[in-house]
Amino acid sequence: MSWIAEKEERKRDEDAAFEGYYEYKKEQSKLIKEPTKELETIKDGSLISVDNVYQLTKSFEEQVEVLKAEEKKISQDRKKLELYLENAKQFIKKYMVENGLAELDGTVIRYSISRGNPSLVISDEKLVPADYKESTVTETIRKDAIKDQLKMGDVIPGCELKESITLKVGLK
Repeated sequence: MSWIAEKEERKRDEDAAFEGYYEYKKEQSKLIKEPTKELETIKDGSLISVDNVYQLTKSFEEQVEVLKAEEKKISQDRKKLELYLENAKQFIKKYMVENGLAELDGTVIRYSISRGNPSLVISDEKLVPADYKESTVTETIRKDAIKDQLKMGDVIPGCELKESITLKVGLK
């Protein structure tokens, strides 16, 4: 595939990604309702019913799932564009290095490369002399052991068992 064909394919992918984002925003505005207004209607007594609250929560759950799917798609589109961006930068950098160019001028932009500060790469930590190593001590709390002791009735300072109340929804 020629670089022109690759460029055209990337442009089509970018256009599709942006189109997907705008469709997402349009759908999001349709899906997101003001839940407080709907709940207030139920609270006011005109629609008070367990089934109505269930229908409302079901609607919210469905909206959440749709938005999660859209978030996933947008994330994939963003990652694809980031990859295209990185590939474009690497292409220019490789071209300049291979051709011994410190600068590359276009009509609007100028690229330049220079040597950066050296970065440390440790290939084998075992070979590093002890003079360059530090030991650290970490402290962790054994929560399971504390929980077991509290269940047996023991008192441990700074610790307590706290029960929570959860709502379970199920069909008859």
